[in-house]
Amino acid sequence: MKKRFLQLAACPHCGGKLELQVFEEEPLSFSESEEKRLREYCARKKLDPTGFKSNVMEGVLTCESRACGRWFPIVDSIPLLLSDDLFDEFVGRHADFLEKHATCLPKKMRKVKLADSVMQLKTGASFGFQWKAFREMYSEYEKNFLN
Repeated sequence: MKKRFLQLAACPHCGGKLELQVFEEEPLSFSESEEKRLREYCARKKLDPTGFKSNVMEGVLTCESRACGRWFPIVDSIPLLLSDDLFDEFVGRHADFLEKHATCLPKKMRKVKLADSVMQLKTGASFGFQWKAFREMYSEYEKNFLN
């Protein structure tokens, strides 16, 4: 994730400003022509070029609103702006991230609705199977779907 993302993003739940905490970062290198284009672009848009010069590989985005206080992990340079219903899936799939950064993560744990998210996962898996298995509509399948 580029740090520039912070200027564009907001908490998907309350619209609050997001604060970045970096756990792991990789610098990006540019050719001379790319560096020149970046400087020109940033000057034209009145942006800080340092927001483009590194990639946040792991970290957390925290909503600054005290009423909300939700946090969103950054895993493999991807900010995961997850709903509460899907946050427990993240916990299940990325336990290593949580263990590795346990001392740095916000103390407030997200509330999850396990039953709702399990139902969403099952529904998603079912539709995923159907899209793969029934790519084309054959006449023998058509009557099953249209009844």
